[in-house]
Amino acid sequence: MQERRRHVRKYARGDVQDKAFYFRGPHERLNLRAQNLELLAQIAEGVDDERWSLRLERGDYERWFRDAIEDPELADVAAEMARSNDGADQTRRGILDAIAERYTLPA
Repeated sequence: MQERRRHVRKYARGDVQDKAFYFRGPHERLNLRAQNLELLAQIAEGVDDERWSLRLERGDYERWFRDAIEDPELADVAAEMARSNDGADQTRRGILDAIAERYTLPA
């Protein structure tokens, strides 16, 4: 249990530096960096639906959760959201709820 708590803190608020997630826009004009789950959740709340859905459909969230965050269960949630026919609001909420449930992000 102690190891899990350390892991949770590390990825919720820690910094995965070289494996940060980037929300990029057309022509690289938007370049928002999320180096942990807390920042990813904050940025995800404000990113437009088109950009959110594109990244979801390409498997970017799933890949980042699996490779950088090292959480295959969270990656599976992202994959399930990508396969669903739900809109951006529902898929975003599903993934953000899963992050909050696993990592208990501060309010």
